[in-house]
Amino acid sequence: MKKLYFIVLSILLTANITFSQIEQGGKFTFAGGPMIGYYSSSVSDLNTELLKAGFPVISKNGFLTLGGGGYLEIPMVKGLRIGGFGIGFSESQSSTDLTTAVLNKISTKYSYSGCGITVEYAKTFGGVFDFTIGGAIGIGSLNIDLYKHSPDYTWSGNSSLWDTLKSSNSLHYSSQTYTFEPRIGIGYQITNFLNFKLNAGYTLAIQNTWKVDDVLEVKNVPSGIKAQGFNINLGMNVGIFIK
Repeated sequence: MKKLYFIVLSILLTANITFSQIEQGGKFTFAGGPMIGYYSSSVSDLNTELLKAGFPVISKNGFLTLGGGGYLEIPMVKGLRIGGFGIGFSESQSSTDLTTAVLNKISTKYSYSGCGITVEYAKTFGGVFDFTIGGAIGIGSLNIDLYKHSPDYTWSGNSSLWDTLKSSNSLHYSSQTYTFEPRIGIGYQITNFLNFKLNAGYTLAIQNTWKVDDVLEVKNVPSGIKAQGFNINLGMNVGIFIK
């Protein structure tokens, strides 16, 4: 009985201390959700090489990014937020190869996927708004896929869908990338369980060795082909927000 009383008393005291810290030192937040954004990266060097090889170029208008993230804020260090994220983008372009007698279809796919951690300092104002400043570090993969197909394919009703009369060739180039992004953000608390946060930053990237089909090293890849550029995203965070 005494042990039970001691345990209950300890829990009550711990809870009282914890909520006192939340009220005095800061707030407790544990939230996360989906993100959508825009990523602007130079593709000039990439397009130069694609033109040399006779493949369609990638748009210079930037990329739509999709992903998700979340963060934790504890009252012991007021305003400190530590979180994580994962984002990616992909774009494909196709055309007809006019240099050969058979009008083959040629395609280029340019894609990136990555994840990392964020460290930010948050300042709340107006009760429902917060301003953040900090950074993100991450790791990802930048990919270039080149395809050449026969001009048309027909769905086969045979036991095998493999059409031996058609041909298809592809090359997959990939490089591991390490990123660092200084960023700022502004958030708006919609309800006690939901907020929206807009982030903006510039991603700096270091590209690792390029490989083809994840096996052979590719030399003399232009240094301008990398996952670096301006990044802006809007996140919807659902979770626990205790002021």
